Amino acid sequence: MRKEEVKVLALQDELKEAEKEWDKAINDVMAGKGEGVFGNEYDKAEKEAREKVERIKKRLREAIGERDAYTLSLIHI
Repeated sequence: MRKEEVKVLALQDELKEAEKEWDKAINDVMAGKGEGVFGNEYDKAEKEAREKVERIKKRLREAIGERDAYTLSLIHI
């Protein structure tokens, strides 16, 4: 297995874990936890989890592009 393929698989696993964290954060927000005058730590956690998911998705798209580019270069040899 090429390093490009391994990177894609690792990022897919990382994305699954990040999505689980985001789901939990959304559930906490929907349950109305942490409502307060000085900001809501659960809203902040949801935002951070969402941003983490988006960063991983971006890295995954790039890794898939690298993997596909490598695969295409082998075809043309």
